[in-house]
Amino acid sequence: MKLATVAAAFALVFAAGFVATGAAKVPGSGKKRHQPTPTTTGATTTTGATTPTGTTTTAGTTTATGTTSTGSTTTTTTPAPTPPPPPPPPAGSVLFRGDYDTGDFSQWTEPQSACTGGGYSTTNVGNTCASVVSSPVEQGSDAGKFALNVDNPVQSSTERAEVYTSVANTGGYEGQEWYYGWWTMFPAVGNPSGFWPNFANFNVFTQFHNPGSCAESIQLGINATGLSPYLYFQDDTYPAGNCNSSSSMIYRNLGSLLYDHWYHYVLRVKWSRDPSVGLVELWQDGTEVVPPTNTQTMANVPGYSVYWKQGFYRAVFGALNTVYQDGAVRADTLAAAQG
Repeated sequence: MKLATVAAAFALVFAAGFVATGAAKVPGSGKKRHQPTPTTTGATTTTGATTPTGTTTTAGTTTATGTTSTGSTTTTTTPAPTPPPPPPPPAGSVLFRGDYDTGDFSQWTEPQSACTGGGYSTTNVGNTCASVVSSPVEQGSDAGKFALNVDNPVQSSTERAEVYTSVANTGGYEGQEWYYGWWTMFPAVGNPSGFWPNFANFNVFTQFHNPGSCAESIQLGINATGLSPYLYFQDDTYPAGNCNSSSSMIYRNLGSLLYDHWYHYVLRVKWSRDPSVGLVELWQDGTEVVPPTNTQTMANVPGYSVYWKQGFYRAVFGALNTVYQDGAVRADTLAAAQG
């Protein structure tokens, strides 16, 4: 009887200890275990979800497999795209083109030279000739050639071979702003004795002219008064009611003349009789040589307007001068004028 009682007591103690030990291993009871944080480098895929009893892999993808769900959800995370570069400035539009690629002067109002006629002869423009040639050219198929030959006997006080276009094609109206682009080249063989040397502002190869018998407001030419000729830019300011005798000017030395070199010019102008409104800016071969400058850009006279001329214009000079012009355009942006 005592032995049976002792044995029964021992059995109860043993059973109680087994239950206490097993209770610590019941899933979900007691303190939650810490799980390592996965490092995600690609996609994260989760299958099932309520009571995970499988395995967890953390090598770019985390997968938990359960027993109470059969659905799946896939989420893909990709790096943010690189922001696109800012858009380029607008290309703009060409409003007038006088590049001679028509093979004639039809893009311009008319040529002014003795050999082309049309009211011009050696008596009013000297022994001069404007023509269209296929070589040399800087762009397209053709260029304009302007040759001023020795005039003997002298019949005109000035000599010119030029073309010009209308005020409308120039856009030469109060308050309007445009970009004018073109190429100019002086061949060494076509200028064997240099240029007329007496004035600092003649030998003009591009000008923007006031109406009628007025003088120009803007010109580019060659100053040959010294030993080494150089290119210049000039803008004239005129008193009200006057368009031939300037009261002041902007004059810039653009550097020594290079023969057989195609100069590329882009001129920005805001046309105005008011010097606080008008503006000029000039690039030569892509370099700004005249910074933005407020100035009067058209004479304050009745019918105020401006038209564009190019070629060559000089005083009487007993030697040959030749210039080539190409690619003339009027545009509404710098990019369009640069071509």
